[in-house]
Amino acid sequence: MWPWWRWRMGFVVSGHAFRTESGVDGQTRRLCDVNAASARAARRRGTRTLQCGTATVTMSLETSLLTNEETTVSLHRDPRQWRKEWTWRGHKVRYAALGESNTGPCVLLVHGFGASADHWRFNAPVLADRGYRVFAIDLLGFGLSAKPSIPEGFSTHGAFVWMQQLSDFIEQVMPEEQVYLAGNSLGGYSVLNVAAYYPERVKGLALVNAAGPIVAPEDVQDVSWDPKDADPFEKDPFSKETVWELFTDIFARGASLAGFLAFRRKERIRKVLEQVYPSDKSRVDDDIVEFIYEAAMTPNAFEVFYRTAIGGRAMRTGVNVNNLISRIRECKIPVVLLWGVLDPWITSERAEKMLLMLERDDCFIPIQAGHCPHDENPAEFNEKLDRWLQHCEGAN
Repeated sequence: MWPWWRWRMGFVVSGHAFRTESGVDGQTRRLCDVNAASARAARRRGTRTLQCGTATVTMSLETSLLTNEETTVSLHRDPRQWRKEWTWRGHKVRYAALGESNTGPCVLLVHGFGASADHWRFNAPVLADRGYRVFAIDLLGFGLSAKPSIPEGFSTHGAFVWMQQLSDFIEQVMPEEQVYLAGNSLGGYSVLNVAAYYPERVKGLALVNAAGPIVAPEDVQDVSWDPKDADPFEKDPFSKETVWELFTDIFARGASLAGFLAFRRKERIRKVLEQVYPSDKSRVDDDIVEFIYEAAMTPNAFEVFYRTAIGGRAMRTGVNVNNLISRIRECKIPVVLLWGVLDPWITSERAEKMLLMLERDDCFIPIQAGHCPHDENPAEFNEKLDRWLQHCEGAN
């Protein structure tokens, strides 16, 4: 959920590979503007054409939102009742499974930075009611999943390990070999990796204000190695080679700890969430604050935060979104961008860049919400995700 690049050394990064607003030449920006204008025109017509594999379908964006009764029922389903455990490579992983006796498609929901499976509290029950078999997972290092530490920790503690974790979860836990993936923010980057390198496991991909490094078109380079071969479980990968590196690591760790402890207060969590729930701040309720606070208070939570956001190399070694989307396009995996258009962190301009990479402007579905549209505006999100899933199933 949190954009990790904002936390590096002072908690805001400029000039880093993860930035999404710079590094785009004038020609690319003009193309973005053309696609944006086309998308806006389609939205005014109230329709959108979606590409699901090789089939094209047209859906109305006149949303028949969930009834108040259906939403209210979901509000009373405590995510704490979802807590199942799976052991992955010796580490405890928490997950949720709803509608396991259903016969519909399998859907795996993946949270963002600092969040957990609980963040799908208004989505998983509704999708299960509609016949889907719904799973949500805590990525290793987040929520109530294990937070490995040195020496049994892992170096990347990020993109590659989460990619491998999700792929193994699909293979070992979920009842179908191919599933639909939906990921928010960092979870969106994680499911992009799964779809790119394990396409045989993915029926379709829903990106919800997805994060991940984007580079200018002229800077895209072929990936000469296979991330599936990366071994994320290495002993003491954070040992520093020089005195200067050791000093800077100690300084960064101290500054990061101060920021982490300041953030870990409930009132601070609430204020940060309210920044990215611009259309309905009432959605920032005691439950979501408690879920994030609970995870932040678990042992080793700071170490995970430091490695992934500040001192580690979790994202520096990651494959950029450009390369990932290129692979996904070749595999003809259905993709939809369910985007909170009021997001102050990951804006719609980023979605436009991704549409250029996909070489399409017909898979963008706007939602009146911020960074977490599935939680801020769950009725609209659930309806639009459900419609897209139905269209993809009908096209298969």
